[in-house]
Amino acid sequence: MADISETSGGEDGSYFDGCLLNTMEILVKDIEKRSGEKLKEPYIVYMIETRCFSSSSDEENQSSCLWRRYSEFDMLRNYLQTTYPGLIIPPLPEKKSNLAAFRLNSDNYNMEFVERRRNGLEFFLHRIAKHPQLGLDEYFKSFLTQEEVWKESIIATGFQSKADSKLKSLSASFSVKKPDKKYEDIKNYSQTLQGNIASLLKVQQKISEKQFSIHKEHANYGKIFSEWSSIEDEMGHALQKAGHYMDK
Repeated sequence: MADISETSGGEDGSYFDGCLLNTMEILVKDIEKRSGEKLKEPYIVYMIETRCFSSSSDEENQSSCLWRRYSEFDMLRNYLQTTYPGLIIPPLPEKKSNLAAFRLNSDNYNMEFVERRRNGLEFFLHRIAKHPQLGLDEYFKSFLTQEEVWKESIIATGFQSKADSKLKSLSASFSVKKPDKKYEDIKNYSQTLQGNIASLLKVQQKISEKQFSIHKEHANYGKIFSEWSSIEDEMGHALQKAGHYMDK
């Protein structure tokens, strides 16, 4: 299998002839939180900006700007894996942070993690663009420049059904053979461990949400004590100190 890292640029920043990055700048430049439809949770989108290196003065043809969700990056990677089974496709950055919750509540996203993921997504696109075969794939190029029709066009290729078919064939080939007890024990242990870790993460999420709720209550108490101190003569100073303590 060909390693995609072998095609990266030289020390002087140049790339091989025909590399997409020789003719196009690719940036994942910004992030934006959007509200979900109806009762769906809010989500994050990433702005992909491309600029073609051309002598043309037509600015409209030289640059483009569009928004993509993480799930669309994941769809692109799945398509490349199915279409080019002989190549090692670079991984995506993790979907969620190591903490149990991607956020403490619906209005408080872990923006530091989202920013790290933005950098990871840009690196992912650059690694694909550096490859002489993947970088020239028509659906990869349209991913960078066509916001509206890209998803429908890549689904129309039927890559998902091909991937499902390969997975079923692989599963069937393994089920025919008699499994080794040693590996079965490892599999059972890992599944049990996965379940236990998932339970711990759920507990951690509940604790985080309760702590956040407590901090919000303390913030309200601080305001109440401060307002109370303004109408009290004898206890005013003490109430003000209590309000400041709650704020801290």
